[in-house]
Amino acid sequence: MIINNFQEPNETPEHNVLLVLFLDDQFCARFFGVLKEDWQLDLVTALRKNVEAERQNVIKGTHERYNKTLRQECERALERYAGSIEWEIKFWRAFEEEGVDVRLSCSICTRSTLPEYQDSYAYTPSHVGEGSVWAECWVLSDLRLHEIKVQIKPAVGDEYPAVLSQMRVNRTNVLFVERYIGTGASEKQFVETFKMSGMRVVFRHEVEAAQLPALTGTLRS
Repeated sequence: MIINNFQEPNETPEHNVLLVLFLDDQFCARFFGVLKEDWQLDLVTALRKNVEAERQNVIKGTHERYNKTLRQECERALERYAGSIEWEIKFWRAFEEEGVDVRLSCSICTRSTLPEYQDSYAYTPSHVGEGSVWAECWVLSDLRLHEIKVQIKPAVGDEYPAVLSQMRVNRTNVLFVERYIGTGASEKQFVETFKMSGMRVVFRHEVEAAQLPALTGTLRS
């Protein structure tokens, strides 16, 4: 009772059932989809922009007219950008850190390395090297969710203001809950209260019903 501040312990079997769901990439993808329906499309668009920016950097190398070898190297590198480029979405998670049940983020990257043009440094000539192209989940920034910090509660009732206060303390921005059992406020009012505080409530049934987007694909020129 002292350890849990006279409340029910968080690490119940029911809590852990919800926690381990985040080990699955498909579940995480659906979770993102509840927060923002077109998150995957935004990530692919961001990656496409980054790939084009890297391609333009390589083109810049062809303008180094005084260095024929470099120009030819850049021209060969550009051929790598002319074809199809495979991409993959990856998820990163950490559990039980600083009072946060789950820290969740994602990135998208090309599945093979692509040439990149590296600017000159002191006494070092410019050259075309190999690098990866990727983009972060900043596409969720309009929801203040650059990194999703999830608080897990199997059931939340009329004590939800205390849950809200707890989330303010550990700066958690998403409450993942299986069911709402309060009587003093409707489920809609419960969700709206968190929304007005800049937090989201996500129910398990919403995640399970969400469409699964592709986690791999191809960028075509």
